[in-house]
This record gives sequence, structure tokens and C-alpha cells, in this order.
Amino acid sequence: MKKQILGLILLTAFLASLMLASAAINFADANTAVTLTQSDTSESFTVITNDLANITHTANGNLTITTSAIVNNTNNVDFTISPAISIPAGLHTYTFSITATNAINSIDLISKTITVTMTNNTNLLCSDSDSELEIDDIEFDVLSGFGDGDDLFFYSLDEVEVTFNLDNTGSYDIGDIEITACLFDETTGDCVLDEDDMDISDDSFDLDAGDDVDVTLTFEIDPDKLDEGDEDYTLYIGATGEIDDSDSADDGDSTCAPGSEEDVEIRTGETFAVITNVIYTENVNCGEMLEISADVFNVGDEDLDDDEVYFEVYSKELGIDKEITFESGIDSMSKETALFSTKMPSNISEKAYNIRLSVLDEDHDVLQNEEDDEAQKLITVNVGKCVDTSSSVSITAELSEDTPKAVVGEQFVVESTIKNTGSLSATYTVSVSGNEAWSEVSSIEPSTFTLASGESKKVSIYFNVESDAKAGNKDFTIKTTSGSKTSEQKVAITLEEGLSSSRIIQHIKANSFIYTIVLINLILLIAIIIVIVKMFGRKSDD
Repeated sequence: MKKQILGLILLTAFLASLMLASAAINFADANTAVTLTQSDTSESFTVITNDLANITHTANGNLTITTSAIVNNTNNVDFTISPAISIPAGLHTYTFSITATNAINSIDLISKTITVTMTNNTNLLCSDSDSELEIDDIEFDVLSGFGDGDDLFFYSLDEVEVTFNLDNTGSYDIGDIEITACLFDETTGDCVLDEDDMDISDDSFDLDAGDDVDVTLTFEIDPDKLDEGDEDYTLYIGATGEIDDSDSADDGDSTCAPGSEEDVEIRTGETFAVITNVIYTENVNCGEMLEISADVFNVGDEDLDDDEVYFEVYSKELGIDKEITFESGIDSMSKETALFSTKMPSNISEKAYNIRLSVLDEDHDVLQNEEDDEAQKLITVNVGKCVDTSSSVSITAELSEDTPKAVVGEQFVVESTIKNTGSLSATYTVSVSGNEAWSEVSSIEPSTFTLASGESKKVSIYFNVESDAKAGNKDFTIKTTSGSKTSEQKVAITLEEGLSSSRIIQHIKANSFIYTIVLINLILLIAIIIVIVKMFGRKSDD
């Protein structure tokens, strides 16, 4: 009998377990994701069970769930979600769980997680509808970088300037005005930059009734604060202040300008890079080391492998043409540093040289963005203390074989040899100076010519000596000019006296006694010759 009773009990328990199993709790297709916007105050959804159940929930705490904590004997339960506290600005996600428990068997239960996403932009803008502060005439400009202030698209590391007008259109003065700003990521719901990240031309100032002021915001788009792939942003601009007028019933109350906003695009979806943080030796002497360091920032949302990006340093004048590789490439929204050094030549000119820095793609072409802007930067290096042999020249001179002497009142020719001792071809112009007091240059043949490196040219310089010039040591200067370079060579000669009738007469007068003796001797010699001739003539007649 006891065995039969025990069997009945076991059978009953088995059947009961089957009944419980058949009545297992399940959720029907209830919503598991709810989105609230700044204009929404609540959202309802339905939980359905297939049997009598107790419904409980565990909320995040920042949201209120309106329903009974435990619901008995119902298959449909409506929950209403609404903010219980002020949701901070931006995009926020809250979760809570709903648990349905079998009213008969507490072991039989099931839970569902509900996700609530809420975006709140309300406190980015001023809600003071009675404010008499107004913001208008917003304009964008790109101070450096590749963006466009008119089309409102920008790239990472762009330096952006935003100007706007703030006008007190009311009847009362407003003091302690401060500018507020937020660059808002529409995807994440975060302020990636605010007024603390910006330079503001006017902040904490007063504005009398009827006055206005132009305000400038300047900021750099910091890639470290951007999310990959996010391109939709909004710039919010506002102003807060305090009514400062004893005639106003609101004297001392806070006020603000109804905020203004502009939708902007920050391009992160392109394959592009920006050269930044360039550090280099700005002033370097010949023979010293030139050092260059630069960061290459991948502003796109795709990684660049080591065979997809290169850094180039180029200067034709300095003979620099170097391509630098990145062993691990450059990750998206990240940077790598390129280093370059070279010894400056010793035979170049002392001047400023431009060096071009470029980012190259996998084809070794300059990387471009969708606007065909090139990833390049130009730097200038000042080079000094050099021995410039690129345009050096030697000058020699001597009297021509045709006129081996320089004589007063006559023409003489100087043969000058011009040799290009520099490393480059050069064109020279020859001129003469320093002879004006005693002669005139009538011709220089040739006066202009081009010489290759190491080549020489003989130049004939024709001097006409003044008839009244004084004999003695004289000098003149031969000068060559090639571009901005000049070279000079001083030449010394001895100017000799020439023969003229006046000088002959003067000479005879000074030496008249000698010339008289010579003349008498000459007459006697002639007489003797005549006598001898006559004597020989008589003998021949006989």
C-alpha cells in the first residue's frame, strides 16, 4: 500500500513538472531598443508573456520606468520611459532589464535587456526666449590646412577661424558676457571641442544697449578628439551674460543669446596625410649638418601600409632628393615621424634655399585629397659662410706684341685673358676704369661672352693716350660682371714719352753746343769728301 501511495506521489510530481514545463515564460517580440530625442519625453513598449507571471525590472537610475514593480495575472504589460533627471548634453545610452517569473514556479523565469539611447542638445543652445542678445553673420576661414571655409568642410589639423557678430538689441546694458562654443559630433553626441579649446578675441566683456561687437574664435581640429569615420559635426556658438542696468526689473539676472549653429563636415574618409610639426635647422653653414624632423599624420580612417606611403625631401639647388619609408606604415588617425639629415656642400652660394617636403602614395606620386590639394610643405634654409666657386673668374693682362710700349700721344693695346674658374657656365661683361685722367678706351673686343667652366677668352682693350699726358707709371682696372658677381684686376704700365716737333726743338735748344759741334763736323766731313772727289776727278782727266 505504501508503495502505491509513493508511486502516486511521484506520478503527481512528474505530471506537475510537465505542466510547469509547458507553461514556461517567454517574451514575445518586444522592442529591445528605444531611441529618445531631445524633443521626446517618453517612449512606450509592451512586454507579453504566455502565462501568468510576475514582472520586475531593474533600471539605470537616470530614467524612470512607469509601471508596477510586480504585475500579476496579465499577459500584457506597458512600460513608459521618461527622463528622471536632466540628461547631460550629448549622446547617452542607458540599459535596464525586465524579468518575467512564472507565478507558479519561481524557477521558471526569463529576462530581457532594454537599451535606451538619448541625445540631448538642449543645453548647447540658449533657451532664453526673452534675451536681446543676438548672434549673426557667422563666417568661417581656414588659416592653415586644406579645408574650405565657404563650403564648410575641414580636415584634421586645420586651423579654423570663425567670426560672428554679437549684438545687444535690447534697452539694457549686459555685463560679464562670455562666449560659449561646442564642436558637436552628431554620431557620438559629444562636444569634441569647446570654448576652452579655442582662442577667443573677446571674452568676459560688457555690451551696452544698442551696441555690437565682432568676435573671433580660432581653433585647431585635433585629430586625437575625433572618432574614425565620423564626419557630421555641428558648431554651436552662444553667449551668456548678466543684465547690468538699474532701470531694468531684471537687473542682476542671467541672460544668454539664443545659440547659433552651423553644420560642418570634417573629412576623415579620404586617403590623405598632413605634414605637421616640422623642426629643422633654419640657419646652417656650408659643411655643417642640416637636420629635418617632421610628423606625417594620416587623417583618413584607413591604415596606410609601408608600401602605400613615403616621405620625400627635395631641393634641386642643394642636390637633395631623398625618399624615406615608414617600416610599419601609418595607422589611421595616427602619425609617424620622418627624420632626415645631410651635410651641406662647401661650394654653394650664401643665400636662402627652398626645400620641398612631400608625402607620396604607393605610385610615388604626391598624395592628393579629393580637392586635388597636395600633401606638401615648403621650408626655407639660410646657408652662410661658404666659399662660392660657382662663378669665380681669373683675369690677367699684358701689352700686345703689336704695341709693346705705351707712348704718350699714341695708341696701345692690352691683351687680357679671362678664365672661368667656377663650376658653372657663366656670361661675362668686360669694362675698364681708372684710366680717365691720361687715356680713353676706344674699344673692347669682345666685351661680352659666355664661358663654360674652365674655358678662357682673350680680350683686346684699345687705349688712346692723350697727347698732353705725362709719362710715368700708370694703372687701370679691368672688371668682369656676371649676374650679381663682379671681379676686378688692377693693371700697371709705364707710359713713355713720344717724339714731336716741339719736343725736338726743345731738345736741340737744350743741347745747342753739342749740336753745333756735330754740325761743324758734318760740314767739314762734307767739304773733305768734295775735295777728295775733285782730286780723283783731275787724275782721271790726265
